[in-house]
Amino acid sequence: MHRKEQNIFIMPLSVLFIICLLALPAEAEYGAGTGRPDDPYLIYTAEQMNEIGANRNDWDKHFKLMADIDLSVYTGRDFNIIGISDTNAFWGIFDGNHNKISRFTSTQRDYTGLFGYVKDSTAEIKNLGLIAPNIRAEGGSNVGSLVGYLEEGTIANCYASGGSVTGKESVGGLVGYSEGGEIRGCYATSRASGNEEVGGLVGHLRGTIDNCYAKGTVSGGKYIGGLVGRNRSGTITNSMASGRVSGEEREVGGLVGNNSGSVVNCFAGGDVLGGRTVGGLVGTNGGTVTCSYSSGSVSSEGSAGGLVGSNRNIVSDCYATGGVTGGYSVGGLVGGNTWPGKIICCYSIGAAGGTMYVGGLVGYNDEAIIKTSFWDTRTSGLNNMCGRERYGIGCDDACGKTTAGMQTKGTFFSAGWDFVVESVNGTEDIWSICEGLDYPQFVWQFRLGDFNNDTRVDFRDFAIFAERWLESDNSFFWCRGADLTNDGKVNFDDLKEFTKNWLAEGIGSLPEISYVIDDFESYNDLDPSDSESNRIFGTWLDGYYNPATNGSVVGYTNPPFTERNSVHGGRQSMPYFYNTLFKFSKAERSLSPPQDWSEEGAGVLSLWFHGDASNIPSPMSVFLNGTSAVFHDNANVVRIDTWTEWIIDLQAFIGVDLTNVNSIAICFGDQNNLQPGGSGRMFFDDIRLYRRHWSRNWQVDEADLEILVENWLAGAPN
Repeated sequence: MHRKEQNIFIMPLSVLFIICLLALPAEAEYGAGTGRPDDPYLIYTAEQMNEIGANRNDWDKHFKLMADIDLSVYTGRDFNIIGISDTNAFWGIFDGNHNKISRFTSTQRDYTGLFGYVKDSTAEIKNLGLIAPNIRAEGGSNVGSLVGYLEEGTIANCYASGGSVTGKESVGGLVGYSEGGEIRGCYATSRASGNEEVGGLVGHLRGTIDNCYAKGTVSGGKYIGGLVGRNRSGTITNSMASGRVSGEEREVGGLVGNNSGSVVNCFAGGDVLGGRTVGGLVGTNGGTVTCSYSSGSVSSEGSAGGLVGSNRNIVSDCYATGGVTGGYSVGGLVGGNTWPGKIICCYSIGAAGGTMYVGGLVGYNDEAIIKTSFWDTRTSGLNNMCGRERYGIGCDDACGKTTAGMQTKGTFFSAGWDFVVESVNGTEDIWSICEGLDYPQFVWQFRLGDFNNDTRVDFRDFAIFAERWLESDNSFFWCRGADLTNDGKVNFDDLKEFTKNWLAEGIGSLPEISYVIDDFESYNDLDPSDSESNRIFGTWLDGYYNPATNGSVVGYTNPPFTERNSVHGGRQSMPYFYNTLFKFSKAERSLSPPQDWSEEGAGVLSLWFHGDASNIPSPMSVFLNGTSAVFHDNANVVRIDTWTEWIIDLQAFIGVDLTNVNSIAICFGDQNNLQPGGSGRMFFDDIRLYRRHWSRNWQVDEADLEILVENWLAGAPN
């Protein structure tokens, strides 16, 4: 080939090569990183956030938000939604890094949210706040401020503050539709509205919700709930809703509109209004509702109940205090109890009124069962338990009690209710009561230090505490006793306990989570050769391979390696075997990259533990960064055989840089003073950081009480 002919041939190839290069997709422009787990893409600006949605090839990558950003520059459908369908879903990990995204706006019709469609069990969105989102998906389905459709995956420690979310079906303040995902430690205060399946947090739920709350107003047609619009086989635990809920049609509830799943340890406090089948907690129940209560007023044109509008399954260990008005089938607790419905160990005290079938406890008992349940005849204004009973069992007017009788433990104990500090009726310790002062309440409701029962710990309570100083006060704290440590004397130890809840508010209210360190839900039993393997002892490093110096063993020998029966929250906890016979027991988790615990006002570390009465005592401690330790002040702490929270002020970790925490360890024994020691098994769960409930800006607050404790009864200076 001649040189000239060769050049003629090469030139078109060069042009073709350039054209091909131009045709290749441009590489996304992020702040830094490669998208790998150890090197996530870093997002600093609104433009970089918008880039994620424009690059579908990155939807399986890892991202980390490095600053607060404002998305108000994107209006209508300008913003590139991240994940748009089942076949084009986000299945990576987005870590908000405790930062906030403000004024996200979208008018996309379906699968609407910052993340439109999230899929895959490994997908995760965490530590992210949305401020004043504005979602208007008129006529659309699967609409939320953060996620439109969560098929699988986890949303943890996220929130939506203010703003509004509007759509047609499956509309939630945070998530539109949760098919099988897990939502924990989240909240929403946004307004939510739509036609059906509308919830303050989630519109339609088939997954799990734990430790979440919603406070925004919720409105719509049918299946409307303060937290969840429709719960189809999902699980809701340790959660609450307090916003006003209204539904023009049917199945409207303060917490859930329609429930065919499980509701445990929950409450609702907002007023509820609806067309028919309206309840203070649940509109229609076809699932199970246990250990839950409602306090808001209920109004309906049809059937209405202080707790449940219509029940077709199980309601047990529950109560309602709000007033109820309706048309027909109106009850202080349940409006209609229909086969195969069961009501067990419940009570109500609110007034009930309607035009037909009105009862102090149940409006209409139709081929269903009522057992060991009561109502207050004075406050309800009714002497009949049921408005009507048709082939049912249990409508017994003798179960109506005076207020004095309803505030007497014997009324309930003799009926088989499980109270704290007794084992005749069970050991779950569900109920407690301050006889003569109040009605039965759940053990988890009582706030330590609230002596006058006004749902706030303040100087009124401190005055009561001061009156009992150095006296013997044997009442448990939930009966307004000042001996908070239950050691027979009101002294400095009780004063220290009292300060921990200073200015805390609300009965059973949930503290605001700053960061979830480990809830032990992500661990599995897969073989290490599997890329998805995540065994608990691979994260919490113990002494299994060096037992001579480290007496700790995390996890069981055979699968399941985690504890599945005794848990504080969720489905799993960590079993921990310790042995401190002349050695130290230490199980440590590395935090990589190091975490900044000073962000977002985090003030305390919380972890839950469960011991056993047969354990041999050994000092229990928590180490940060391998050097700074805080010991539990109870020498017999390992023998506490109920789930107990240990709250540690972060300032107690002397010498630790809280902006650079690289490890946390749970230990037993004293490594500087090895002794014959003890041994036993513990369970641990839900290790979290919480914000304080107080501020330190020129107010009389917890800081002043700490100084007061230090100088309590000190003499005047010379």
